[in-house]
Amino acid sequence: LPVLVRGNVQAQGFIAALQAEPAVAGIAISEDAVGRRNAAWFRDLKRPGGASAPMEMKSVSANFFAQYRVAATAGRLFDPRQDREDDGVPLVLNAIAARHLGFAEPAAALGHILLFKGFDNKVTEKRVIGIAPELRFQSLREPPRAIAYELWTAGSVLSVRATASLAAVEAAVRAAWPRYFPEAII
Repeated sequence: LPVLVRGNVQAQGFIAALQAEPAVAGIAISEDAVGRRNAAWFRDLKRPGGASAPMEMKSVSANFFAQYRVAATAGRLFDPRQDREDDGVPLVLNAIAARHLGFAEPAAALGHILLFKGFDNKVTEKRVIGIAPELRFQSLREPPRAIAYELWTAGSVLSVRATASLAAVEAAVRAAWPRYFPEAII
């Protein structure tokens, strides 16, 4: 999208219009699509009194993993029935991130509190609720990295799941776009 979703009436209207389409099964919000890394940002996560590790942060909506049909390798992933959008506490790690934080097994990270310094330089606590499989946000030529996922809907990438043909979804997107983003090229 040409704008960030959170707090933007046009983006939220566009999403609502698409969700009303029979060809659309669901929509997830993120900063990047799986398979593409355009919006990478890194933070050090730290175990209280323990290891600190730099990792790539991925901000996603509560239904992100469900839209991609990704299952947890341990614990649970974000779930819109349990998690509140933009909740700053729950955190999902991949196995690489858990190991970088000093956990012998990724599942050992479940329930642990990690310290996180935000853009405002305030330190907050996040609780690990699950371990996600390695999703590729980079080239297949690059090794997978430590990734932490947080709930944050300020991204501008929509992942749309179709119930029918992709052509029907594309037609719905093309029809709705000019109503919400008349000055932006699709």
